Amino acid sequence: MKRLLLAIVLSFIEQGTAFYITYDVNGKRLHTWGVGSVGEILAVSGDTFTSKQGAWIYTWSKEGKKINTRAAK
Repeated sequence: MKRLLLAIVLSFIEQGTAFYITYDVNGKRLHTWGVGSVGEILAVSGDTFTSKQGAWIYTWSKEGKKINTRAAK
């Protein structure tokens, strides 16, 4: 079952069984990630989203760049 996580600028993130795909507002695919490399998506905001994997929280750009890493408390 696929789930859509909505955002205004990013447009949306599609979650499949083993991947996440980001799309822009025109429906163009921006990037594809394996769920194992991103972890669980916590929040989507503007041009970024935040995910948690194990003891770490990551901030990602819509283009697929890891912007920030911090320890989860």
